[in-house]
Amino acid sequence: VKLMLTKDVELSSINIKPETITKFKVGAKKDGRIVALVHELHISVGADDGPGLCLNEVAHNNTELYTSNVPNWKSIWCSYKTNAVIARAVRSYTQQETKWAWEIMMDEMAEAVGMDPLQFRLMDISKPGTKLSPARDWHAGDLGQRYEVENGALTYDSFASVEVLEEGAKAIGWDKRNAVPGGSSGRFKRGIGLGMSQHHCGTMGYHEGEVGFQRILAEPGGV
Repeated sequence: VKLMLTKDVELSSINIKPETITKFKVGAKKDGRIVALVHELHISVGADDGPGLCLNEVAHNNTELYTSNVPNWKSIWCSYKTNAVIARAVRSYTQQETKWAWEIMMDEMAEAVGMDPLQFRLMDISKPGTKLSPARDWHAGDLGQRYEVENGALTYDSFASVEVLEEGAKAIGWDKRNAVPGGSSGRFKRGIGLGMSQHHCGTMGYHEGEVGFQRILAEPGGV
């Protein structure tokens, strides 16, 4: 059986991923540590804002990944309407586009300060012991309401960012790559890239027997 939509139904009902424009202004010390950052994102949402998108700021995971240790930062999200098809969730709300922009920025900043992109990320990335302060609203609920919060801050006690980067580098032979883009001999070049993503970290539920589980169970309507 073959099913085909008519063009008018296709244009009125099919969802698309949004066009985005992302701008960064970043300041870093000579040792590569990021000290100031402005992140500005513009999202084309078609005929209406749609659920999620920049209204609920769902796709801000790499913001948390790279700004937890930055003393001065700001993230600005803007949506604009066009006569394009409505932008909806296609496996996510804008996550791929947003995360891709962050990874490009990290690569360009590593080049600007003369550092290996892997070492640059290891210096600036969130890791075990990192405090999220103030704890803020995320996709699956308010992290500020979790029992682990102390003095308004949530501390990562389990976060495999360093392990993922180091083990991933070993697996792809990062130490054997040509660090100078296009610097290898011959007509045909082979490149190795690096990228990282985070998906709603810290928003998992609790297991039976954990303090958080018991507290939720004791709340009215707790399940």
